[in-house]
Amino acid sequence: MIKANELSSFDRSGLANAIEGGAPAIAGVVGGAVVEQGLWRFFSSQLPAPGGVSGWNAGAWRRAWPRMHPFLSFFGEDAFGNQLAIIAGNPNGFLWSHESGDLVDLELDLFSLIDSVASHGLDWIDFYNDGSLGIARRYLSSIDWGSHLHWTSPLILGGAVQSENVSVVERSAHLLGHGQLWAQVGDLPPGTDVVIR
Repeated sequence: MIKANELSSFDRSGLANAIEGGAPAIAGVVGGAVVEQGLWRFFSSQLPAPGGVSGWNAGAWRRAWPRMHPFLSFFGEDAFGNQLAIIAGNPNGFLWSHESGDLVDLELDLFSLIDSVASHGLDWIDFYNDGSLGIARRYLSSIDWGSHLHWTSPLILGGAVQSENVSVVERSAHLLGHGQLWAQVGDLPPGTDVVIR
């Protein structure tokens, strides 16, 4: 279970100033905090290990995603490993889905986004209207900073968003594995039959 301070308040002027400094500067303000007991968790200079926010952004898992936007910088993640991102020169916060490879604009500048989730939780975010938050809430006690919840049958392969399809996996291996999967099936048309060996 993730043991961290729930993000209910933060240094608002510090965050406003940190946004221009990118993910490491953001980590200096909200790093190590969580929203809704770990549904979202914000990277710090130490977390995730090893190397904190800088180590994660330079990690081997990223090389498994060669088509990822090169200017993405990650400052946190959700319990499933979808990454909270910023893009240099863009004021908005983004959510990068490791299931679809999509970059979802959360349509709020980063300051407003963090303030909104600190005040109102995550249920208002359209990205989660598939029921995944409810499932994640049931499994939060099973994960820590070193792990993610994982759809055992990945959504890209037709897996269902349901409790019976959830397992806990090590975080780096999780995103590395999804990158390798995407390299094999990412360009296939929807509905293509895939044989898993």
